[in-house]
Amino acid sequence: MDKRKAANQKVKDRLFSALIEFAGHKDWSKLTVTELIEQSGVARASFYRNFKSVEELIDYGIQKMALHYHEEKPFLTEDFHNREVMLYKFQFY
Repeated sequence: MDKRKAANQKVKDRLFSALIEFAGHKDWSKLTVTELIEQSGVARASFYRNFKSVEELIDYGIQKMALHYHEEKPFLTEDFHNREVMLYKFQFY
């Protein structure tokens, strides 16, 4: 990964971490870009270079978590009667 892509990924990760820190404390529909950049320590221009809106950052986070879930799961099928499957789900979430 080149330096610019790595830097952009770091910005995305910091903004996503800031978003998660607000979870449970503030309704995301009321969350502002200003709050996110202050919490994450990234520049406003960096936010807008990577995302068009707070909603786009939320969508990025959902996609990132879904990808992580599927990459790490130790099973092939979603068998809800399987103890290992259910344990993984509870631990993940």
